[in-house]
Amino acid sequence: MGYRFELQHANMVAHLIDGNIETFLDLAKGEENYAVLRNFFRHNLEQNVFFSTRRYERDFYHLFHELEHLMHEGDFHDIPHKHIYRHLLEASNMIGRSRVKGLLLSGHIDKYMTDMHLLERLVDIHPEDSCLILQISDLSYEKSANLINVFWAFEEALKQFDKFPGVLLWDDSDVIFLPTNEEMEVVEIFERLYLERYRPLKALKHHYLQRQPDSNYIYQPF
Repeated sequence: MGYRFELQHANMVAHLIDGNIETFLDLAKGEENYAVLRNFFRHNLEQNVFFSTRRYERDFYHLFHELEHLMHEGDFHDIPHKHIYRHLLEASNMIGRSRVKGLLLSGHIDKYMTDMHLLERLVDIHPEDSCLILQISDLSYEKSANLINVFWAFEEALKQFDKFPGVLLWDDSDVIFLPTNEEMEVVEIFERLYLERYRPLKALKHHYLQRQPDSNYIYQPF
């Protein structure tokens, strides 16, 4: 599965993926009648979630249209919270259930990391549960540091900021950042990830990191 979104919605996306529904709703209450939430679903879900199988696509859009109906039926504040919570939790489970998450990070001059066609190509490689591939449509090298407070794994990429562009991959316990020089290298990473089912990040580390030069660290965690 692939998910393409704008940088301004990165916080909401991260909490939706992680199942933090209460925090997600808190971020959505910035304007009267949940205008933030309406805008989020209209512009960040309907056309920006990519599937490789029709079954998952059908299930997701059925859920999406139920949520959309709830948000446009009268005053959003009058809708029982439990209905919204249940639908959002189901959406979170559907989007975030992949054990491995991947984030495409741009460099100084590359264009391929934000190209929607690359995301579509990567989604074709992966069945729904093998990896959630995240692409930020307007992410630039200069703006990347803003992600430090969004995705917990981003600290690993920030340590290697001088090596961008690259792919950040993480699961519940492990993380790896792999620099890339061209689109084909990104495709090869996700092809290898698909073929490594047992402890895939460990396998990728063994294959890639042993041949990487040391980084010039520009960031040190406190």
